[in-house]
Formats: sequence, C-alpha cells, structure tokens
Amino acid sequence: MADFKLTSEESLDTIMGLIKKHDIKYIRLIVVDLDGSPRAMLIPEYEMEYALRYGIGFDGSSIAGFRDVNDSDLIANPDPSTPHPHVGDPGDSSHVQLHLSSRRGAV
Repeated sequence: MADFKLTSEESLDTIMGLIKKHDIKYIRLIVVDLDGSPRAMLIPEYEMEYALRYGIGFDGSSIAGFRDVNDSDLIANPDPSTPHPHVGDPGDSSHVQLHLSSRRGAV
C-alpha cells in the first residue's frame, strides 16, 4: 500500500481540520443499500485519516442483496466531499457523517 491513496492531501487536511475544530469523536460512514435504505458504520476519529487514505474493510453480505457470503470482502471509501458535522450540546459526543462508495477487495 505504499503510494496508493484515495483522498488528496488537501481534502484530507480539510476533513481532519473539521474534526479537530469541532472536537469530533466519531465519524458515521453511510452507504445506501439496494433498497435505498441508509446503512451506517461508526468509527472513532483516530481511524478517519486511514479510512480516507485507504478505505475500511467491511462484509458486504451483511447488507441484504449486496454480496454473497463467498464474495463479500469489500472496502468502503469515504467520500471527502460529503462531510456533515453534527455538533451537539456541550458534553455530548459530536460526530461527522460522510457518504461511502465501495469496491471489491480487502484492506
């Protein structure tokens, strides 16, 4: 994985700056299933840079109709153009939401 990156340094800096500015603790990553329903995974903020650079592995068979269990290793790619911060009251855990695309393979 030496030189492979999904996200430009500029986009990475923008999103990581947003996370730091709003003291974001969690990132909700959303993909829409074949029925049009949103499916989400939650990652801690310290995994976001890796997710933006390389993607996050997930089991595509866990989404009905998406992949067969024998061909279900997928990589979720956060779209750096879709951040939506949700900043709550002081003391609440703030999070940011990004949409995903997916590709075959494993991280």
